[in-house]
Amino acid sequence: MLQKYLLLETVKKLADNQNIISIIHRSMKKQIVYCKFIQRVLAISFDLLIISVTISKIINLLYNIMFYLMFRNFLSAEENVNIWNVTSIASMSKEFIQQFSNDPHAMTKFITLQIITVIPLFLLVGSYFVFFWRKFKATPGAMIMGMQVVDSDSFEAASVKNLIKRYLGFMISIVGVWSILFNARKMALHDKIAHTVVIKK
Repeated sequence: MLQKYLLLETVKKLADNQNIISIIHRSMKKQIVYCKFIQRVLAISFDLLIISVTISKIINLLYNIMFYLMFRNFLSAEENVNIWNVTSIASMSKEFIQQFSNDPHAMTKFITLQIITVIPLFLLVGSYFVFFWRKFKATPGAMIMGMQVVDSDSFEAASVKNLIKRYLGFMISIVGVWSILFNARKMALHDKIAHTVVIKK
């Protein structure tokens, strides 16, 4: 009988704790403000500005180095060609255009160059977003707008796995941002994929 009594008391305490947790969660949800479409657009605009003056510079340098290695022979030895001016000289060089047209492998090299450049761009931009989302729950743009990216259930920092999903979802389906306008929690498609929400800090 004593064991049954203790078991019943334990179950009651657990039930009480669950009720308390539910009350806390309901209270939290009442205080949460989901960020609107225009706020999020402004935040991503700030981030793209930062990316354009940092990561894009790195990618441009990488592109010039690869272009120089692949196509230097298409330009005459007299021209002062280096990794900083090779693309601008090539774009204005009749000799380069002629050599490019005559080389059967030139187009393959050019396509390969684009792929080689896009991959690190994709990875660097992804690292930017995932790092800030995980470390600070917000990118610099989101910080300026007073926003946070959090798990849609716990409202804590989302896992790295889900943040990677969020980035991939955004890159694959940019049009999915319009779904922010059509649900109460202002979740874009990539938020639904990653189980995240964007809230006011």
